[in-house]
Amino acid sequence: MAPAPDTAPQGADDPDAPHLNRRPAALLVLVAGVGLEVVALVGAAVYLVVRLFTVAEVSLGLSVSLVLLALGVAVALVAASRALLRGRRGGRAPVATWQLLQAIVGATAMQSGATAWGAPLVAVAVVVLVCLVRRSVVEFTTGSRPPAEGSR
Repeated sequence: MAPAPDTAPQGADDPDAPHLNRRPAALLVLVAGVGLEVVALVGAAVYLVVRLFTVAEVSLGLSVSLVLLALGVAVALVAASRALLRGRRGGRAPVATWQLLQAIVGATAMQSGATAWGAPLVAVAVVVLVCLVRRSVVEFTTGSRPPAEGSR
């Protein structure tokens, strides 16, 4: 009988490789926050499509553009989250950029009196950004390790 194939992920024996079972808690919070944003973007796209067919004075071009934008950003955020969960740093810039844009939109909404939806946008953006720059997440996504004791 042939030995069972090794099912461990590549690099599982390498002590310097990020392991799936050692993901920092801040990374999981970050991905959960981005997941909420993805759900909201898809929900907004569905809402716009429904409005397109139910409201007479909706602009077709504008609605289609906004739906495509929302779905495109949702896909980009999913890809970025997957990259971060795999320990790749390529997901950091898109997530950070989206958080900054979202915080600006949320702050603008709050200033115009729409605090009910502006405040959650800002809150999620801040939480995700803080998690994104935490040392444990940066180390996990860049593959760097803190210096050893006494090496300074």
